[in-house]
Amino acid sequence: MHVSVAAEIDLSLPLQTHKQIVEIRRIYQELKEVGDKHALRVRFSWCIFGLLCVWLALVVVCVFMAGFKTRGFVLSEKVLITFITSTTIDVIGVFGIAAKWIYPKPVQVDLPAESDTHNASSNDEESIDENADEES
Repeated sequence: MHVSVAAEIDLSLPLQTHKQIVEIRRIYQELKEVGDKHALRVRFSWCIFGLLCVWLALVVVCVFMAGFKTRGFVLSEKVLITFITSTTIDVIGVFGIAAKWIYPKPVQVDLPAESDTHNASSNDEESIDENADEES
């Protein structure tokens, strides 16, 4: 059932109450979004982990098959070294990208230090005092 926004507004309530309701809904939506992101990140981290496990298992199987020449599977030494090296770099890269996505850097807001605002206000007071002295 869909309720229109106009039907939810109670005009008998003061404006401050409506502002609080909107703020509560915004906070609730942010919490829901954080929970959804967390669930998505957990699911994808397990998918990436599974993919990398399968990938590395296949590499190990290929290396053993090449080492024991199973079923005529032969790789030259250079190809084998390149295969292992590129796979290692790919695994590190995928884990790095996944880690950056799962654990992003928090956003920092630069607030002026308390001493900076105090110094600025005391400087203003000093200039006012100087102007007052000059006028007298």
